[in-house]
Parts: sequence; structure tokens; C-alpha cells
Amino acid sequence: MKIALTYTGSDKKHDNYVRWLTAGDKQVEITRFEAGSGQILDGFDGLVLSGGIDVQPSLYHMDKDYPNAPGQFNIERDIFETALYEQAIDLRLPILGICRGMQLINCLNGGTLRQDLGEEGNLTHRAVPDDRSHEAIVMPGSYLQEILADERVMVNSAHHQSVDRIAETLTVNCISHDGIIEGLEWKDKADKPFFLCVQWHPERMFSFGLDKTPASEGIRDEFIAACAGVTIR
Repeated sequence: MKIALTYTGSDKKHDNYVRWLTAGDKQVEITRFEAGSGQILDGFDGLVLSGGIDVQPSLYHMDKDYPNAPGQFNIERDIFETALYEQAIDLRLPILGICRGMQLINCLNGGTLRQDLGEEGNLTHRAVPDDRSHEAIVMPGSYLQEILADERVMVNSAHHQSVDRIAETLTVNCISHDGIIEGLEWKDKADKPFFLCVQWHPERMFSFGLDKTPASEGIRDEFIAACAGVTIR
């Protein structure tokens, strides 16, 4: 099984994704995808769009000057991951978007971002320097709720931006108590492969002792099963 994983910009963080996705299974092969590599998804079984630097505001038609904006955006990454996402859609591959990955997917489908959560929001959600944790509410009847088998979940948090206007093709599957969108999925799921986006980082929930919970292990197992063409529920 071959899974394409976009490079988050940090070897340490990238390794967290690899350990999480493989879970010691030697049959799961992770390939690092990054701008300039010229890689294509033919022959791959799934795509993970990872976290990292803010998405360039031109993708959601807003200004580049805002609180906590990066000194420089990684435009090459945005272009590369846009092309990967479009390939994955055309090839009908399972897609998992994490943090920045979820935000990028929302923008590519016509949605927008809240560029900064403000002082109060960042106290709950921004990692300074370590991840924070909080409870989130899962939407009843959502695909995410099927995976988690619960309507409340503890998650980690390391972001200062969030989804704002939701793309018309997507629907919210999870929110935090302060109203921040924590997950997205297809609005119309009929005849579509696995597709899930979460704002948290399931690949590093081990730092809170939450790595064996459905919000981490359950999402991975569902994604890997989809990549293998197996139904586990």
C-alpha cells in the first residue's frame, strides 16, 4: 500500500505522520511529496495533506497582512498541493486533510478562512509553543461521528486560523465549544471514496496520551482501510 504524504516543512513533524500512518505495519509505505519533486499520484492508494504554514491568502481572495501572518508564504507548496488534490480527486483516491490540509481543501472548493482567531481564540487553539487540548462536539449523523462513535471528543490544537465560509460542496462534522470548525466532509457522500478533514493533529496526540482514542487511532484505521479498499464498519 502506497500513501502520498505532503511535507509539513519539518522533519520531526513529518516523522510523526509517518509513525502514525504506518503504526508498525510494514505493508504501509509512506512517500514524501513536496514542491519541486515533480511527483504524480499514479500507483498510489491515498493522499494526506499535512499541516504547516498558512495558506496564501490569494487562494481565498483576502489580504496577506493580518495578525500572526508568516513572514513569507510558501506559494510553491500551495501550487503543488493544489495539483495533488486535483489529481487525487480525478483518481478517486482516499483523501485526508489535517489542519492546514483542511483549510487548503476548503479554499480549493471555494470557501474562505478566518485569518486569525484573535487573542481569546488563540489562547485556546494556538500552540505557543506546544499543542493545546480542548473538547469538540461531533455532528450527529456525520461520517466523522460514525468513525468516532461519540458526539464529544478531546482533541489537540495548534492553529491560529480556521475555516470561515464553508465551501458549498462541504459540510461541518465537528466544532469546538467556541464555535471554531474542527472538521469537514463531503456534503453529498454518495458514490465517493473516503474524504475527511480535521483541524486537529491526530498524528501527535500521543503527547497528550490520546493516541489510542478514536480521534487519532480510529481516523487512521479508517483511512488505511479505505486505502486498502477494505470496509471496517
